[in-house]
Amino acid sequence: MKSAEIRERAIQYWTNVDADLGAALRVALEAEDAPVETGQPATASEPVRA
Repeated sequence: MKSAEIRERAIQYWTNVDADLGAALRVALEAEDAPVETGQPATASEPVRA
């Protein structure tokens, strides 16, 4: 996310859609301490499979 404000707005949006989903999103983002967008591509430790 670009900023804490945008992250909070996203959490609030999904909480309004579904309270459990919003709570799970908050926990996941806080647990990962999701990085602020830097313009660099994200990396994964394992390949993403479709």
